[in-house]
Amino acid sequence: MVAFSFFQMKDFLYLVTQKSIYTKMKKVLFILSLGGFMALTACKKNYTCTVDLLGIESVIEYNDLNKAEAKDGKASCEDASGTWAPE
Repeated sequence: MVAFSFFQMKDFLYLVTQKSIYTKMKKVLFILSLGGFMALTACKKNYTCTVDLLGIESVIEYNDLNKAEAKDGKASCEDASGTWAPE
């Protein structure tokens, strides 16, 4: 078990309550949370390609595509006269 002396705790509380340290920490946490949010939303996505052949509609699902794969899938879908859409 770790024991802190009164003076160590006093110094810790003094540092935590300082506005400059508090403001810097808020900025760091904000930037990290924003980066995490962007990383999660910029991940792989799902798409569908809908093709109508002789009155029969076929829907093909593409799961977990990154941007390059989605671009290739869209080109292939449009070459087959299909409609490309994100889910």
